[in-house]
Amino acid sequence: MVYSTTLLLCYCSFGAGEREKPDEPTGEQTAWNAMRKVKIMLVLLAVISFFTSCEKQPENVSKQYSITWNRQPGYENTVVILECNDVGDVIYNHSTSFRQGMTKTFSSQPTSTKVKIHVTINSVAGNTVGYVQQVFYLSPNQTTSIVINENTLIGNNQP
Repeated sequence: MVYSTTLLLCYCSFGAGEREKPDEPTGEQTAWNAMRKVKIMLVLLAVISFFTSCEKQPENVSKQYSITWNRQPGYENTVVILECNDVGDVIYNHSTSFRQGMTKTFSSQPTSTKVKIHVTINSVAGNTVGYVQQVFYLSPNQTTSIVINENTLIGNNQP
């Protein structure tokens, strides 16, 4: 008897038989539908913002360059190194001194893609100030070798 009563209650409560559907939803149904739509929109917004906010992190790529000075023995020369980005903006610079036969190695900034060099060459005849007339492009995970010697062109304008 208990079994048949429970079965009858379940059958009736889950829509057995035909029921009339109201033409217009009640106020409670309208509020429920609106809240449901808001919840769906919030979930979609959260999912979309999650995927659009994920940026690919730049790989940790090391870029190094070495400068070898093979010009005029006996004089100390000043070199200003200009590290530039893709569009040519200087993003970092530093100054160092060189003598004949010296080689120095530098690590570049992560966003540097090329190097320009400004030199002050000291000699008996006087100082020569200018830019090495070449741009040196940096290769990822390699050391770019730069040699400044008697054949290196020095000019007044940035290359």
